[in-house]
Amino acid sequence: MTARKPVETSEKVEEFIERARSRFAKETPEKKKRFPRFLIVVNTLVVLLVLYLYLTGDPTKTYFKSRMNMGGVQYNVSLTRESGSGTFLFTVKLVSMRDAAVAVPFDGNGVGCLKLYYGENEITGRCAGKELREVVLQKNGTKTFAVFMRRNDITAILKKREGERLFREHRRFFNPGKTLIPLRAVVTINTGGGVSSEYTIKYEVE
Repeated sequence: MTARKPVETSEKVEEFIERARSRFAKETPEKKKRFPRFLIVVNTLVVLLVLYLYLTGDPTKTYFKSRMNMGGVQYNVSLTRESGSGTFLFTVKLVSMRDAAVAVPFDGNGVGCLKLYYGENEITGRCAGKELREVVLQKNGTKTFAVFMRRNDITAILKKREGERLFREHRRFFNPGKTLIPLRAVVTINTGGGVSSEYTIKYEVE
């Protein structure tokens, strides 16, 4: 029995085999990395939870805060609500920018007044520093005037004037027990003929 001789491979055959191997390696698709399904589920739940908390959480306690300068006096106005409370606080703070005492005249309707509107319809309004006709500020002095507004009173007026349809239209999808109604807040400083500024707030009904 004759033993088989080992097959000798020429250089050209080896080059051909090497090229075939390299081409096969390029054409072989790489396996895509896959994230475990439970991680996808967890991430989705986290996103939904954050969205839920954002949509159902208590709105910011400061509805607006602004300032204006007139006649060397700075007027800081704000509307705030303590979290979990049904009471709103409208504040007007006067800050003297002068180097001497100054007497600021007002028209007797209040240092600053706040009126709330739904669309073009006035809902309610209050004035801070009512009936004052003059406020004296010492050098770099400050004086603050404030007035409270109750949420129950505002809600009752809205229901009476706009009806239940308004509350159904603005009910929150993720929290049907809470309703946010867009209101216009108009602030007027009653000096120098009256200077007004306007803000948009989201009034919450629970």
